[in-house]
Amino acid sequence: MKQDKDSTETNAHVKDEGEGEGEGEAEEDDEQDEEPLVQNPSSDIVRDFETCLAGGGSFSGTFSFCRSYTDAPNPILDLQGTGTIGLPLSRREAEVIRSVSQQAPFGKGERTVIDKTVRDTWEMDSEEVNFLNPAWNTWLETVVRDVCMILGVNIGASKPHCELYKLLLYETGSHFLPHVDTEKANGMFATIIVVLPSQFTGGAAHLSHGGLSTVYDCSSTSISQTTVMAWYTDVVHEIKAVTSGYRLALSFNLIHTTTALPDQSGLVDGLRHVLLSWKQRRDDSDVPEKIVYMLDHQYSRANSSGSAMKGKDAQAVAILANLAAQHGFHLGLASLVCHVTGVADDDHGRFERDRWGHSEDSEDMHQDDVGMAEVEDSDTHLEHLVDLDGRAIRETLDFDVETEAIPKELDEAIQGGRHEKQEYEGYMGNGAGSLERWYRRTALVVWPVWNNFDIIYGGGGLDAACKDLRATMSVVPTTHDIELADYIILSASAKTHAKTIVQNVCAVALTWKDISVWVRAVKACDAERSIASLGEDNILRAVSTFGFDEMKPIIEDVLAKDSKNIARLRWLQGFETWVASHGAPELRHAVSEWLPTQRSKVLNTLTKPEKEEYKFLLTFSLGQGGIAFLEERILPQIKAVSGPWFLREFVEHIHAERARLEAPEACTRVVRDLLVTAADRVDFYGPVSKRKAPPAQSRFHRSIQARASNEPPESSVHLSRAKLFITTCLVTANEDLLKGVVDKLVDMTGIAPATAILRAKDVLLPLVVVLANVKRDSAADWSLPNLAKLCNTAVSIYMEHLAMQPNTVTTMDITHVLQSLVLTGQSHRAVSDLAPKVEAMPLDAQATRSFFEALYNQRKELCPPDSDGSDVQSIVSRLASKYARAVSFTNPHTYYQNPTLSTVSKIIDALDCCLRVGVTDACAVILDRVLEPKASIATLVPLIPELRKLATKYQKPVTSPYFAHAFRKIMSEWVTKVLGPMPADPSGRIASIKKWTCDCGTCSSVRKFLTERAERSQSWLCIGAPTRKHVEGFLEKYARGAATWATVGRSPQGITASCQMRSLRFCGLTSHAQVTKANSLLRPVQWLVNRKAGNDILESVSRDPTELHTIFGTEYDTIVGTLTAGLKSRTNNTVAGGSSGPAMPPRPAPGFSATARLDTEPPRKRVKTAYNENDVIDLT
Repeated sequence: MKQDKDSTETNAHVKDEGEGEGEGEAEEDDEQDEEPLVQNPSSDIVRDFETCLAGGGSFSGTFSFCRSYTDAPNPILDLQGTGTIGLPLSRREAEVIRSVSQQAPFGKGERTVIDKTVRDTWEMDSEEVNFLNPAWNTWLETVVRDVCMILGVNIGASKPHCELYKLLLYETGSHFLPHVDTEKANGMFATIIVVLPSQFTGGAAHLSHGGLSTVYDCSSTSISQTTVMAWYTDVVHEIKAVTSGYRLALSFNLIHTTTALPDQSGLVDGLRHVLLSWKQRRDDSDVPEKIVYMLDHQYSRANSSGSAMKGKDAQAVAILANLAAQHGFHLGLASLVCHVTGVADDDHGRFERDRWGHSEDSEDMHQDDVGMAEVEDSDTHLEHLVDLDGRAIRETLDFDVETEAIPKELDEAIQGGRHEKQEYEGYMGNGAGSLERWYRRTALVVWPVWNNFDIIYGGGGLDAACKDLRATMSVVPTTHDIELADYIILSASAKTHAKTIVQNVCAVALTWKDISVWVRAVKACDAERSIASLGEDNILRAVSTFGFDEMKPIIEDVLAKDSKNIARLRWLQGFETWVASHGAPELRHAVSEWLPTQRSKVLNTLTKPEKEEYKFLLTFSLGQGGIAFLEERILPQIKAVSGPWFLREFVEHIHAERARLEAPEACTRVVRDLLVTAADRVDFYGPVSKRKAPPAQSRFHRSIQARASNEPPESSVHLSRAKLFITTCLVTANEDLLKGVVDKLVDMTGIAPATAILRAKDVLLPLVVVLANVKRDSAADWSLPNLAKLCNTAVSIYMEHLAMQPNTVTTMDITHVLQSLVLTGQSHRAVSDLAPKVEAMPLDAQATRSFFEALYNQRKELCPPDSDGSDVQSIVSRLASKYARAVSFTNPHTYYQNPTLSTVSKIIDALDCCLRVGVTDACAVILDRVLEPKASIATLVPLIPELRKLATKYQKPVTSPYFAHAFRKIMSEWVTKVLGPMPADPSGRIASIKKWTCDCGTCSSVRKFLTERAERSQSWLCIGAPTRKHVEGFLEKYARGAATWATVGRSPQGITASCQMRSLRFCGLTSHAQVTKANSLLRPVQWLVNRKAGNDILESVSRDPTELHTIFGTEYDTIVGTLTAGLKSRTNNTVAGGSSGPAMPPRPAPGFSATARLDTEPPRKRVKTAYNENDVIDLT
């Protein structure tokens, strides 16, 4: 229930009615007792109620009114800003009115807008209009009486009056589309329109309501008569367009001033019989909780009150209001909302699509043009329930449409009227569109007084009911207060509302000093289950208010039921302190006798302790007698109900606090007693509790949660448990208990092999290392019983696993195995037992590497002090050589990685490993495999700088046999396969091109391409005709016979080669140019460029001639001579800008690619020309 000022006033209103009946309650009960039982009581309350309202009464009004008055006086209109206006209205006067009027708006939802397609009218506010003729008001009173008589309004009871709202001027074309009037004033129920004399045609009023319709057209007599029209505000009406002239009208609001109507004996007797029957049968199961009666008229929220009722509604509400007050019923008004969804009658979308299937503009086709072909679902509910004075009771209210509604077919009755809102989702191509409609009507809700709180607070309104209860200021409760408290108690749930009830109902019960209400509230929400539920302050206030003797059984019950040790003991301490400070002598005496017994009961019934409860228990024991109290009264209970991990933490806490316990022997005894109990119960491999993640909404979210989980693996938790427990034993000088602890850790009886392996390598082996390190780093002289047993078991299980699955070995596992052997004094086993077994296993390359790396890393610990380590190194050498023969350098997962770089990386990693463990023979094996005849030169060249880095890293000379062999092999391959023999001397042609002296950007680029680039051809795009002709002239003069060129005559023009002309032309590209070298020039230039690249590679090997002589030996002249002879003089003239990378093929000069546009010439505007094949020019 919404909590605001309105709801507070509503609740206060309801309470005032109850309070008003307080003193007369006994008399009323007596009257009811004396009242005879209803004879022949109603068997169907709802349907008999419907029959009374349908057949009773004498209401005979209609929904509208129209009459022309020939004797109507001239009002003598006096308009602000214009003066008086003559009637009948002339064209000149109409123009004057229009000049001082404004365009009339209309309401659209919560906004007021102007849209002449909906409403095209001029208006003036009532404050700007005066009537100078005194007879006019007298005549209006006659009109009000006439209208009310036709509409069925009892003037004597309702006392209606009219108020001017607007002056309206309709000119030719003016209209107002169908709409209903808003209730513009409190109590407004109808609209009166007075059409003043003026000449016009059209402008007829079309009205409809509840399946009836009518048309009022007064244009034929408009120049000589005054016409009055009226209708209820919920009547749908439309003013058709004025076809000629001007229509001048006055709009009045017709307003009720009272809801009182004369009694209707037949209707009253029938309704009284039904209400009394309802009251008499209140305990029957088929009696409704309420009745929802749909009124004839619809009312806005602003006019949801008894004073705004119209016609038959006003009559029915007035009668029922009197009967309800007499017989204990309540009335309210609510909006009856019906939401309907279904299939639209849109002829499969054809009404809004053209013949090609395209949608028409939906703005031009109103949604109201679409009908409902089939209803799929409907929902009807009540909103904004108010009392007859318009004060809010509930925002929403559920009801049973089948058993509580009038009429019986409520949904059909609602949907038979005009819908308030409609949403149409158009035709989607495979079926009719969907349609939603909202209908809104007004309902009268009737309910008996015994259901009053269910109506007001039901549906989650318990908090609001409690707030109202707490708001009472009365020390002596009223009947309303008691009923509200009963309602809250009966509505509460023990699980969810204990705190709410204790804070509210118990609080007012203390104010009223009514222990029966207090006890009922406590028991209703089961607040006796714990001190926290009942509330410490609530208990103390109850003791003060009702007395200790009254509260003692309840307190004892709470202490017996509460499962929290701290809460019970702490409350007893606090209660003792409170009584000592606030209690009377009698209370202090009674409590002093009661407390020891209750404390003893609590200590004898200690429950499983919560996390860190040991801190409170130790502090509490120190206050009660120290360590002796703890040992005698607390520990027997705690040991019986606690788990091993709580006991271990308790041990640590006692050990940490031993200095202030002042009883070292007792402290030592308690610690050992707890630790023995914990060791007996501990299960290191027990289930691991995991945090509960919020439910994932999709498979994707579940996968993300799984990947993002920070939960440690179970084995990590098991290891942590073991380390904690063993450390506690060591710290508290109870290392003798480790024998049993180790026995539990290594016991694999009934354990699956896979689980045993996981425990061995993830728990036992790491635990050996941790414990040995703890012992080594500790100042205490600890003995570690069964450490060897722990080690031997772990190593044995792991080696059995390794024999079955040799390729699962990891460096960390082997490291743990070796460390375990070293730390338990069994290092000799690594060489004599472990290594031979591993060498005999069919290990893959990675597993082999893991073992010999771990062995090498532990070599100092594995060798005796007097040993030179040759035994270990021998094993490492054999395994490294085995690894070098087996390791693979290909990587199948190179989709996102350069395969060459991946291969080089794996080769260098393998070499690095062998150098790190000092097995250079293995390096030679690896390089022999890499340098096999089928090896790709693209893979070999990138190895050179990486090999040089390795030599530097391990301080090995590049002339070492394995390095020298690799360098010699790679460079020899380069000279033979990449460089090849030197072609014919091209210097003559190059010298001719060198005479080309133009230094413009394009000429320089073409000249450099011809003499210094290894590519066969190159394009220049969009250089334009002048530049093209300029370049062609120099090509003709200096490059004839050395190159060919071609041009496509598009705009802007360029130069192209015949080999690419066809494909580019058909792609629609702009014209371009391409120059192609002749073979006589291409091969020499490519050779020079490649030689420069080879020289760069040579320099990456070494710049020292002595080193190069040593490396290349007899091949020195072939390799070095070929790559360096005459290079300086020739490269200075020909290949100054050659390739920049030794491993990459020659690359074009920066900035000149097959698609690059030269920026040396300013861009020219493109001219679109027709393509013609004859534009291709061959300039060869």
